[in-house]
Amino acid sequence: MKKHLYQRSKSSRGLTRRQMIWLTLSTLTAACTAKAPSITQSAGNSSPVSLEIWWTKGLVLAEDEAIQKIVKDWQKQSSIAVNLSFHKQDDILQKLERAYQAGNPPDILYAYKGDLALNPRFAWEGKLVDISDIVEPVKAAYIPTALEAVSFYNNVEKKRSYYAVPLSQEATYIFYLRDIVEKAGLSDGQSPAKGDRNIPTNWDEFWNFWQNLQKTLRPQNPDLYGLGIQTSPGNSDTYVFFEEVLQAYNVQLLDGQGKLQLDNSTVRQGIIRCLEWYTKFYKQGYAPPTATKWLTPDNNRALLNRSVAMTVNPSMSIPVSQRDNQELYFQQLGTMDFPNKPDGKPLEHLVSVNQVVILSSSQKQQAAKAFLSYLIQPQVLQNFVKSSWGRFFPVMPEAWQDSFWTNATDPHIPVLAKTLRDRPTRLFYSVQSPAYSQVFQQDVWGKVISQIATNALSVEQGGDEAIQKIREIFAGWH
Repeated sequence: MKKHLYQRSKSSRGLTRRQMIWLTLSTLTAACTAKAPSITQSAGNSSPVSLEIWWTKGLVLAEDEAIQKIVKDWQKQSSIAVNLSFHKQDDILQKLERAYQAGNPPDILYAYKGDLALNPRFAWEGKLVDISDIVEPVKAAYIPTALEAVSFYNNVEKKRSYYAVPLSQEATYIFYLRDIVEKAGLSDGQSPAKGDRNIPTNWDEFWNFWQNLQKTLRPQNPDLYGLGIQTSPGNSDTYVFFEEVLQAYNVQLLDGQGKLQLDNSTVRQGIIRCLEWYTKFYKQGYAPPTATKWLTPDNNRALLNRSVAMTVNPSMSIPVSQRDNQELYFQQLGTMDFPNKPDGKPLEHLVSVNQVVILSSSQKQQAAKAFLSYLIQPQVLQNFVKSSWGRFFPVMPEAWQDSFWTNATDPHIPVLAKTLRDRPTRLFYSVQSPAYSQVFQQDVWGKVISQIATNALSVEQGGDEAIQKIREIFAGWH
């Protein structure tokens, strides 16, 4: 499932880059417009079609304003009424379940982290609309990873197809406070945009660096912790980072066909080793005592409140939230890639693809498809992704040429771009097997990590408990 580099066709070799971008965008825009499904009303229904769209509230106001503008522009073009409502990230999935029970779910849903927790399962259960007629005309515009991320198996209709539209992508990064590194005498004094070359890039040396920083600064700052590592249940960051650790130690829980590998003793030992590594920082006092109770945004707060020197976080939400603070954004806050794996090889990053779906319960599927066809017109989608201020990265390679993504003076966006453009990546297991989405939904890793960190379970007990729970999830998947 490695990401492939975007390839241009041979017929484009005689064109300049500017001509190629113009030609591609023009062709794709025409395809989106021409292929948009027609909208018809049911016989005897004289009331206008009205779409119900649920959207995860953005981190910054610009995200919300961007989708509001898209909806407003499409309404003018289509004369179709839309009710767009925003929902908090931590609430939207629970609200959807209640709406289903009440018989009034939305027509269109954008749920942040839906690719991990919801969409593969809903596609399997036949609860999502096949939207291959939207994706197929523009699939050449997407990176292969984005297409793979929205290709799910429908167990009701016994087929695999596109059941979501890719919007953007994100990975996980290291964020740290440059001035704290400088106070410890560990900075190289280079420009923030160049990063700190004194921070090691090998696995063990990298994590030891932050422990040594804490030891150095503790006499003058007793409340500072070197590592802002999440060890709490009910926290999506705990799940995401632990999955990265499994990847770093080459622990493969599923094979290429999505089958569990938990009967392999090497896999069991790998899980136990990763749990021991992950929880040792908390046990040894290098992470805050409150880390076992952190909610998803609390590690961000801990870094910005200067109680930790670094943290691990999915997406670029930390620097994006501080973009208006010029000194913090450009001088004090650093962003960097993960160190190499323990075996010395580059880490294959886990990538999430943010995606929007149409629920099969919708009575307005043609109107919903027409809206999504409009949304993924290249210029419309590019402007929408840029509204996140770099929190997410485009899934259409032609958008990468925009100066916003190539600004070498920005200390954060080049790290985002390099990781998702040039580094090896793979998707989370939920794409291979919808059953694995329940490992995320049932918080398997977060629960055992919290118990191990607080000595309620030994590492071996925690590993075996997680393995047993995952086996039960897969055994009950029909």
